[in-house]
Amino acid sequence: MMGVPMESTTVFTARNVITMDPAVPNASAVAVCEGRVVALGKLADLEHTGIVDHTFADAVICAGLIDQHLHPILGATTLTTEVIAVEDWHLPHKTYLGAASAEEYLRRLHDAESQMPQPGSWLFSWGYHRLWHGPLDRNLLDSISATRPIVIWQRSCHEWFLNSAAIATLGLTADEMAGRGPASTMVDFAAGHWWESGMNLLLPRLSPVFMTRDRLDTGLRQLVAYLHRNGVTAINEPGIMWDLEP
Repeated sequence: MMGVPMESTTVFTARNVITMDPAVPNASAVAVCEGRVVALGKLADLEHTGIVDHTFADAVICAGLIDQHLHPILGATTLTTEVIAVEDWHLPHKTYLGAASAEEYLRRLHDAESQMPQPGSWLFSWGYHRLWHGPLDRNLLDSISATRPIVIWQRSCHEWFLNSAAIATLGLTADEMAGRGPASTMVDFAAGHWWESGMNLLLPRLSPVFMTRDRLDTGLRQLVAYLHRNGVTAINEPGIMWDLEP
């Protein structure tokens, strides 16, 4: 607390503060400065360090939630797309309304494409699911735009759909998708569909466009804001292996 202005620190009182620290499991007051806990204890010990706030005097304050299974790269990259999912997504920068039918999904995709600022810029969207949004393939995406690269990331993150413009821009061919072992059985090039191991034949070309430094930086910042807003203050990456070499 040394050197921290008193007016920058708020001391919250509570019926109980569950700290999750075995050495000091409980407290009755917590001091917060610039969004971080800086001290725990009794009000008598902390009241001189900042402005006392009794908003939570009758409540129980607990440490932030821990998400034990979260892939931050996947979270960051999905949050930088045009989200068209089954349910509403309330993100820090925008609220994306859900699409519960194939007609609504295509309408939302049409609207997203028409609002793109530049003719040649990429349209990335996450959230598609066949059960709600109907079949999807290259021809249907070409009907949205034959010139703008469009990439759809399926809700599970285990499938991709590309239109002809995206396939051509990435320089993908049917020949290079064939004869690559089990991965080739999980590619329908004519339909513009890659899934599971087949994604390993797509991501080396797609990642430099989809996972740029700016997109990752923006997405990670949004991810942190989204997690904090929902009470999550710690996450665990359970492990991910992306071998992007073809």
